[in-house]
Amino acid sequence: MSQADYERESQAVVRNKLYYKPGKFEVTGTAGLLPYDDINNQYFVGGKLSWHMSDTWGWEVIDVQKAFSSVTAWATNLVNSKKISNLQTPRLNYSISSNLLFSPFYGKLRIFGSSLVYFDIYSALGLGFAGTETLKLSDTAPNQTTVRTGFDPMINFGVGFK
Repeated sequence: MSQADYERESQAVVRNKLYYKPGKFEVTGTAGLLPYDDINNQYFVGGKLSWHMSDTWGWEVIDVQKAFSSVTAWATNLVNSKKISNLQTPRLNYSISSNLLFSPFYGKLRIFGSSLVYFDIYSALGLGFAGTETLKLSDTAPNQTTVRTGFDPMINFGVGFK
């Protein structure tokens, strides 16, 4: 089916989209960090596999994130200077989830005359589990001890844009 026929059939508001999503798979690499955590530095890398049922609805079949965590110098100094013997903090090792995607907004912006920027705003909601461990920080050696390791259920939700 030609693009014009598809736009007429689906009653598309934005004409000449960069691509149409129905029936297509999307593989995405991700990276990020968790800011504003005084106890742990957390950096993430991962990936996602999505299947688009329509231009509006999709399913993120799998979303996998590996965390690289370390205790901050601020937390270590706090424990040592205040002689804290039992500060416990959770630390994320990885997460795996599956999400439903809702993408109601697609558009184009004209920038500097003839340049176009395409965007797609979406929301995600899903379930999964996280591999976590609980660390005990103390002012005596060893300074870090793993108290618990396990799986925790999680709810995944968010808003994003591409």
